[in-house]
This record gives sequence, structure tokens and C-alpha cells, in this order.
Amino acid sequence: MTKTSTNIRKIRQMKGIKQQEIAGLLNKSQQFVSKIENGKTKIKSEDIEKMAKHLGVNKEEFETFDDKMVFNFTNNDKVESSGYIINYKLDSEIKEEINLLRDQNLLLREQIELQKETFTL
Repeated sequence: MTKTSTNIRKIRQMKGIKQQEIAGLLNKSQQFVSKIENGKTKIKSEDIEKMAKHLGVNKEEFETFDDKMVFNFTNNDKVESSGYIINYKLDSEIKEEINLLRDQNLLLREQIELQKETFTL
């Protein structure tokens, strides 16, 4: 296995994307993608570019990626990847859930403060 093939697999898995999705993007079979990720077949540079764009990374990151990463959560399609930054796109449903959890957290903190005041009186 090459570093590039291993990194393609790692990045794809971290993004939660299945091999079948990459296969569809490349108009290839899932087995072909598996061979790429296992270093058993070469990949065209145009396919590397397609995969990089789909995964939201610069193609150079397939070479430089390691497990020490910084994640950059964004709401847009702009890739600002350099070094070890990978962009994730948050859909509106996830953003709503995050906001709901923040609100619940705030209410719980307020309730804790009220309880503290009650016990100190």
C-alpha cells in the first residue's frame, strides 16, 4: 500500500463516505476504489482531482495527510485546506440540533445557578 492510497482511504472514512459513492463519482466499480485504497491499481490524476474535490481537500493532502489533524467545520463549499485542515460541511439539520443543544445547555446552567442561590439563602 502506498501512503497516497492509505490516505485516500483514511480521509474518505473520516468524511463518512462509502467506497460506492466514490465509485459513482469516478464511474468505476466499488472494487476499483478498493483496489485504489489498497494500492493495487494506479489512479489517474483526473480521478485524484475529482476525489479530492468531492472529499473537500486539496489533492496534495492525499500525500501529506497524517492522523494529527485540525478539523475546520464550515457552512460553505469553499475549501480552505492547507496542511492538515479538512473542511466539513454542516447541513441545516445538524446546525439546528447544535443550536438546540446550546440552548438546552444554557437553560441547565441557569437552573444550576438558581439552585445555588436557593441553597445559599
